[in-house]
Amino acid sequence: GAISAQAARQLLESVDVAFDWIIVDGPPVLESPDAAALATVVDGVVVVVQAGRTKRPVLSRSVELLRKAGARVLGTILNRRRLEIPGFIYRRI
Repeated sequence: GAISAQAARQLLESVDVAFDWIIVDGPPVLESPDAAALATVVDGVVVVVQAGRTKRPVLSRSVELLRKAGARVLGTILNRRRLEIPGFIYRRI
């Protein structure tokens, strides 16, 4: 189930002294109204973009919503990028 931003804040505050890094996996920004609220609870947000699927306007709108909510957007990760390895290189691996 979903966790509220307030509950997430309380949880993170209760465990932050025990860990150097805490990674929170949130829902897609445009599909969940809770995503932007959750993003304001953490120190920074990295937006994951699926190669060949996520459209530029969707990414722009997502980042805009996150920033308007007060989230600190650190950058993006390109996920599921397929790179063709040429045969002459593949034979040497």
